[in-house]
Amino acid sequence: LGVAPMNARENLDVGNRFALVELLRNGCTTIVELGAVSDATVAFAGSIGIRAYLTPGYRSASYRLGPGGQLGYEWDEAAGMRGLERARAFIGAHHGAHGGRIRGMLYPLQVDTCSPELFRATRKAADELGVGISTHVGQNLVEFHEMLRRHGKTPVELLDDTGLLGPGTILGHCLMTTAHRLAALPA
Repeated sequence: LGVAPMNARENLDVGNRFALVELLRNGCTTIVELGAVSDATVAFAGSIGIRAYLTPGYRSASYRLGPGGQLGYEWDEAAGMRGLERARAFIGAHHGAHGGRIRGMLYPLQVDTCSPELFRATRKAADELGVGISTHVGQNLVEFHEMLRRHGKTPVELLDDTGLLGPGTILGHCLMTTAHRLAALPA
């Protein structure tokens, strides 16, 4: 079903160390590093003294490109739920580490790669763990209209409907809203 995406980093540990050192060098004292983190990331962040919110990301679907370059999705809801459980375990192991400087949060990757069920399960888990949530939403016009096509709701409306929105939720990017001139929604 198309070409599998390439990993952004060949060596996750080296990439994470570089990112953390660059953030600290440029004056960031508290960071949110989402998605591709590991136990080694936690140890290194602790050793350099930075405050960090760290979490592995998870999703219900992966992007795939078709032969003509069209965007598609390969769905695996069970993998999304397993990813949420891995994130819960990661938070259980590391939340409050290094004198409280390391914290956890939940990170369902993007609104178009997560099912409403995964978002509902994320909200429940965040409430149980007492941690925040971040997800990427409204990143581009394709995603915005994909959510309208798939759910009959804008990306933000979908998140509201699933209960994901609330105190402690960060919506990364959130560029495409009904107010954006390219959304092309009738008034």
